[in-house]
Formats: sequence, C-alpha cells, structure tokens
Amino acid sequence: IVIRNIPGGAESIGGNFVWGAKPNGLTCLAFSGGNVMNNVLRPHGVAFRLEEMPPIYATAGGMIFYSRPHLIKEPKDIMTTKGLIFGQQDPSSSIGAGFVWAKELLGFTTEKLIWGYGGSAQTRLAFFAKEINFSGESVLGYNSALKGYVDKRELIPVFQSGLLNANGDVIRDPAASDVLTVLELYQQIHRKTASGPVCEVNKLIAGTRTYGKGIALPKGTPAEILDILRKAVAEMMKDPRFLSDSNKLSPGAPHIFGEELIRAYPKGVSAPP
Repeated sequence: IVIRNIPGGAESIGGNFVWGAKPNGLTCLAFSGGNVMNNVLRPHGVAFRLEEMPPIYATAGGMIFYSRPHLIKEPKDIMTTKGLIFGQQDPSSSIGAGFVWAKELLGFTTEKLIWGYGGSAQTRLAFFAKEINFSGESVLGYNSALKGYVDKRELIPVFQSGLLNANGDVIRDPAASDVLTVLELYQQIHRKTASGPVCEVNKLIAGTRTYGKGIALPKGTPAEILDILRKAVAEMMKDPRFLSDSNKLSPGAPHIFGEELIRAYPKGVSAPP
C-alpha cells in the first residue's frame, strides 16, 4: 500500500484525483468530513460524487471546537466573550461550515474570521502561535493531538458537531462523550430546544460527520474487486490488534462495513439540493 497525500482545494483535489482514476481496485480514496461536505455543497471545482463511489469501510468522526481558556471558562461563556478570532480552511470545508452554522444558531459574535489555512495541522500551529484563539478539529485529531493540552488547561473544548443516530437525532460522538453538542449548548443557553432551518442545517452537518472517515473506490470498480476488498475489511474487523489500535485513536467510534454500509452510505454522504 502506497499512501499518497494530496492536499489542497479544501480536499477536493484528492477527491477529484480518485474520481478520475482507473477503476481497477489499485486506487482508493481515504475520505474525510471535508470531502463529504464538498459532496453536499458542490462548490466550484468539485467533480467527484461520493454516493457513486462504492465504499468498503467507514467510521463516524465528529468535530470539536475549542478556545483559549482565558476567553472561555465554560461553554456558555461563548455568548459574552469578546475578541474571538476563528481560523480554518474555508467556509465550505467541513469544520469551517460546522463553525459558521453553529455561530448562526447560537448567536454569538466574533471579532474576526480568518480563512485560508491549509488544514488542521496549520490551524493548530496558528492557535498555539496566537494568530487565532478559536478553531475546530475532527474528534480523531483532537484526541490524538490536542487532548494533552486540555489536561494542561492550554485549551478548552466548547462544543461538538455531534453525529446522527438511526432516528435522525443528534447525539454526542462516543469518542468525545464529555463535550456538549451544539444543540445541547443551544438548549443550555437559550432554555429551549433548537428548531427551524438553521437547526436543520446543523443536523445535516452532524449527518455528514456520521460517515466522516471512510474508504471508497472509483465509480465503475468491478463487483469482483469490491467483493475481494470488502471480504478483506470483514477479516480486518476480527483482528484484535486493529481493534485495539483503532480504539486508542478514537475510543468508541463505530466500524461500518458490509451490507450496513452499502445500504446506508449513499444517503449519508449526500443531500437533496
């Protein structure tokens, strides 16, 4: 296996590359929430259609938004704090959109929004360099790269996107069960349950994170190749070492594969216009 990182275009360049690759089973896309969000919003330059790319594996991966402790001591302080400077890739990226629509729902203010960072690694550097004081991260990235800073009180988690359960309700990501969802924070601040179009957009964003990480192949990949790869994934799910390692990275995150994935995936990565 050769891992090729293809950054840029809010993850659209890598997605387009695999969309146009030969469907011979030798190239696959390890996609993330940014690819799913681009697939839903269809900004200029996005050619791939995830719902037409057969999947072999997926897992949920919510987002966590975090701040400097001197600005926010507890999540509800976001409504009164001054000088909030948020930085991320762009407003149509998964994390960017997650922040924009959470802000719209909750009703807090920001001093500045800084777009154009190359990804979460760059925004982490900007956060610790004090260029920005608020940003977001996948739960996987948060647990693997930032949890230690929480323990040292160098950053504080404020809210998470959440995931969608089978009933279409927003629930906390099991790998970040101690962080409020944006809908829970809304209820805590406004003393009522969120509803209306902006609430539905936040649910849609949670939905895009329910299949926030996965592996898909180019459209037209032959059934016999897919069968080989899907059987390999099923065997991987019996490997104690894989299960142990994955649980360390993202505790409690589900493994979605087989018939469940084939049935639910198309609606999980797309949305009606």
